[in-house]
Amino acid sequence: MDLTTKTIHMATVRGTALTQITLDDDFIVPDVQPDIERLIADQGNLVITDVRKTPGKADISGQLEFHVLYQAPGGQLASPLSDKLTFSERINLENLEERDYLQVQGEIEDLSVDIINSRKISVKAIVTLTLTAEGLSDEDLPLEVYGPAAETIREPLEISRLALRHKDTCRVKDEFDLPSSLPVIGNLLWTQGALRSIELLTGDGRLMLNGELEIFCLYKGEAEHIPIQWVEKTVPIHQTIELPAVTQEMIPFGDIRLGSCSIKAEADYDGELRVITAEAIIDLDLQLYEEERFSIVSDLYSPELELVPEYHIAQLENILTRNSANIKVNGKLSVKSDDRILQIIHADGKVSLDEQHPTGDGIALEGTLTVRVMFLTANDSMPIQSITGVLPFSYTIDAAGIDDNCLYQLNPSVEFLNAMMLGGSDLEIKAAIRADALVRRQFPCPLIIRVEERPFDEKKIHQLPGIVGYVVQDGDTLWKLAKRFHATVDSIRSLNQLTGDELRKGQRLLIMKQSKL
Repeated sequence: MDLTTKTIHMATVRGTALTQITLDDDFIVPDVQPDIERLIADQGNLVITDVRKTPGKADISGQLEFHVLYQAPGGQLASPLSDKLTFSERINLENLEERDYLQVQGEIEDLSVDIINSRKISVKAIVTLTLTAEGLSDEDLPLEVYGPAAETIREPLEISRLALRHKDTCRVKDEFDLPSSLPVIGNLLWTQGALRSIELLTGDGRLMLNGELEIFCLYKGEAEHIPIQWVEKTVPIHQTIELPAVTQEMIPFGDIRLGSCSIKAEADYDGELRVITAEAIIDLDLQLYEEERFSIVSDLYSPELELVPEYHIAQLENILTRNSANIKVNGKLSVKSDDRILQIIHADGKVSLDEQHPTGDGIALEGTLTVRVMFLTANDSMPIQSITGVLPFSYTIDAAGIDDNCLYQLNPSVEFLNAMMLGGSDLEIKAAIRADALVRRQFPCPLIIRVEERPFDEKKIHQLPGIVGYVVQDGDTLWKLAKRFHATVDSIRSLNQLTGDELRKGQRLLIMKQSKL
């Protein structure tokens, strides 16, 4: 008895691990920099520099690059302090094999900068590393059976499989002139880049990455008497990645984040620093899934000999849902200062998910949006100030049918953030968080892997009645009756003048045994 099969590759999660690392070090202000009087803002960027796998464990190395904006004595803003904290961590991950794919995601949970003295700062950070190990398993789907008078029953099977993994970087470059109303740049003090409205699309032979890169620059004018200036710009992102293996029907998902963003001031044709250049590197760690439909042989028998199928229980999966939620977050921040706020300069935020769990009809999220607002005050000795606050949120992403047998991935990001003055010392924050979710349902599926042929038990066959009258019961099918009474589906259908396979309870049938014994 010959089986015709199709081999499919299924991604199998071998294990996950989560660990937190505490980084702590002191840093000296370079001699070329002025003393520190007051800290204004800080930002960090986590970079994974090396991943080494051995059975059961992984060695992760990386660095936290940080920047600190501060005010020097006399009320002047100094060029930011920049340095890095390095780390190397061994993480146990049961069942990890060297050939497995290992995804490493790092998040800065907390970054704290304190002044030790005017020439030294303390930098502390908590970094969370999440590791997910996936291997590939081959499963053979039985599509056809060839043998002596084999009667088969087929079942439809819908699966999704990991068609492609792809790591890549996209480079976004742009330059723009300062508005004519703004003075010439003397020195860039603080720059930031952020991704917004990122969307990944598939086409035949390519991936398309669309979205926006938001750029913010705080700078000191060329002349000393000019107050601090700032400029913002939104750069459209339209990137194409050529990948011959990609088809338009594939479902993309993965981790897309801003790896780095270099923002510089360049001279224009007149030799003045009036041109801002930005070069951003976007890191992509992507999975592309393909949905396929098959008709597999689930059981068989023969009137001529006994067929004994051997089954293997395969763990298959399909995509339950791919959804994107827009979560509105509103709140107020109170500035604890007597200084009058003149103008909002810039606001940025970071999303943290504290809890996530399936609820039966979706994925319940609990998290926070950490917001930092930089503003201009009427205090000439402290003109630039900032405040950081935390806004909680909760939301349930629609995912009907999700249960403990499902795997889900979440990618939250800030889609929109705005800070407005309410008067006095209060700021109103309006934000939108986008949460992309991919839910994969795992299910066991018995697959025929081989069929043993045996001679019939002649005594048992002879004991079966040659013809029987039968009243259809709940759950009966032509296939089940044919196998039970050693007949064929065609013979039952022909003998009873049936035009289809539908049976109804109480229906009377004649069934004639089919045997060469």
